[in-house]
Amino acid sequence: SAAGKVVVARDECRFAPVTNIRFDVVGGKMQNFTAGDGKACFEELFNTNTGAKDMVAGISIGLNPALKPTDNYRPWTAAGIVYLSFGNNLLDGGKNDSSFRWGFPIMNSTVEIDGKVVVKDGKIML
Repeated sequence: SAAGKVVVARDECRFAPVTNIRFDVVGGKMQNFTAGDGKACFEELFNTNTGAKDMVAGISIGLNPALKPTDNYRPWTAAGIVYLSFGNNLLDGGKNDSSFRWGFPIMNSTVEIDGKVVVKDGKIML
């Protein structure tokens, strides 16, 4: 299960920016989605897909200190960047069956797992 508040400064939808993304995760489910620019693009894709599209599909925490994310370059493996994915995760061994999958790049995040902080302000704590 996953819970918390998610804030993403910038992402992309069809090569256009989506800004000021905010939503809650309650019981592993995305709720209360808001965004600035690009919100309509995300909502169109989200609403035209089916299945468990609002359920957490996975989390990725980058470990490579040689990669440095920027506004336009957010590699999955850069140290401290967190990707929180929603929708289909069948290929990953999960149970979410959906025609949708989206990974949100979260920079400068804090992640706590079972009471232990593993990422704090975008820095690996292990």
